[in-house]
Amino acid sequence: MIYHIYCDESRQSKDRFMVLGGIIIPAEHIDQINKTMQQFRHEQKMFSELKWTKVTNQKLAEYKRFVEYFFALNNSDKLHFHSILVDNHRIDYKKFGKGDKEVGFYKLYYQLLLHCFGRQYCREGEDVRFLLYLDQRTSSYSLNTLKIILNRE
Repeated sequence: MIYHIYCDESRQSKDRFMVLGGIIIPAEHIDQINKTMQQFRHEQKMFSELKWTKVTNQKLAEYKRFVEYFFALNNSDKLHFHSILVDNHRIDYKKFGKGDKEVGFYKLYYQLLLHCFGRQYCREGEDVRFLLYLDQRTSSYSLNTLKIILNRE
């Protein structure tokens, strides 16, 4: 079984709480979801990146329809959303990331991917692969560093 996991974070440094989340989609549903998403975006005239900071009174109805569309997909078992909520005021990067916020951030991704996806979607005796897609971000570490962190257990 092959799963595609798309992850993103919000409010990493500015606010008290940060959310790390992702959706997991079985490979067999990727083409169908891409087609229906393109159709939805075309019908709603939502061509730029979908971001909650872009919600305006003029686009509120479209974003509400997007939320309904997303949960309809979630309820159809074609994709699933998982997330963790982090209190930025309580996380101790000295202890958790050896003083390095980037390493600590990668370790939070590790927690999300292990507990919300890995343990939930891996079955003993099954050959399961995850293809991971992270949002682009500026980092002093390579993706190989994240790969090393993710492959430790």
